[in-house]
Amino acid sequence: MEKKKVQYAIFVFSIIAVFLAILGYSVRRKLLEEKEIKAEIEKYNKYVAFYNKESFAILGDFRSYYVDTFTDGKGKLKKLKRVDLLKLNTVRQRLNLLDEVISKMETTISEKPEFKNTDNYVAEYLEIIKEEKKLDAEILDYYESGVYKEDNYGSAIFLHSKFLNVSRKSNEKYGIYVEVMKTLIKSQKEKEIERLRKKSRKAAMYMVLFINDTEEFSQILFSRKQVDFTKMEVLKLKDLISEMKKKYKNLEMVSDRQIKKEKYSLESYNKIRSYSKEIVNLSEKIIESKKDDEDIYVLLYEFSENYKKIIIEYNKMLESKKQ
Repeated sequence: MEKKKVQYAIFVFSIIAVFLAILGYSVRRKLLEEKEIKAEIEKYNKYVAFYNKESFAILGDFRSYYVDTFTDGKGKLKKLKRVDLLKLNTVRQRLNLLDEVISKMETTISEKPEFKNTDNYVAEYLEIIKEEKKLDAEILDYYESGVYKEDNYGSAIFLHSKFLNVSRKSNEKYGIYVEVMKTLIKSQKEKEIERLRKKSRKAAMYMVLFINDTEEFSQILFSRKQVDFTKMEVLKLKDLISEMKKKYKNLEMVSDRQIKKEKYSLESYNKIRSYSKEIVNLSEKIIESKKDDEDIYVLLYEFSENYKKIIIEYNKMLESKKQ
């Protein structure tokens, strides 16, 4: 009898040990997955922050300065006056802002996890930024030092040719980079929504879904200077309005308890609801105004301002959660 008790105890202990081992493995695996997801999100956020930075705008500003200062506006170099070089140091300081940005992004590219379809393209884009910045600095040095007077603009012709060539290459690389980033952003958004859905984080999920639809709507809305949309674009905008209405209703249905459970500020969440309601109303007015050929630029401005408010409030909520 005692022997059977001992054997039974050993058997039960073995089951518990196996169960604990499996549980331990499951916990470790879950922790590892969460760590990997966190690293992926952090790297993605750095990529998006760079994408939203004014890196390309800085280079664009230099191009405008170059065309206005060193050419006649028709592609030919012009003779300079002393007054033309007054802004040179300001332009140089703005260009130098790129150094830290490039350095940080080079570090980010090497971080884990690897984004197979993105890292290489970001690296290539950084290389053309460095090449263009180096040439821009060379142009500034040439004119600031007064060498153009000594060689009677001899090197200016060579630098001008290089400037046109590098600008073309930079535009091409930037175009590819933008498309790659759009693909990455779409993929990561889908992953994030799925993670939120699995965790039943409805407050967060409905915010993200509404923002995604609004962003897509705004991209079409502001893609044309004259707001002259094709029939297909109008249909797409109307479809997005329908989706935004659904997502807004979901936002309204989220309980205060759920919002607090997900550790969001109830005050901020309600602000987002209010801005979202305004976005939906403005979207409908914009489509109706366009159909009636009314002036819609005031509506476009209000739409843009409300969308900015949503993003600002959303980012504030995320920051407060980190603290």
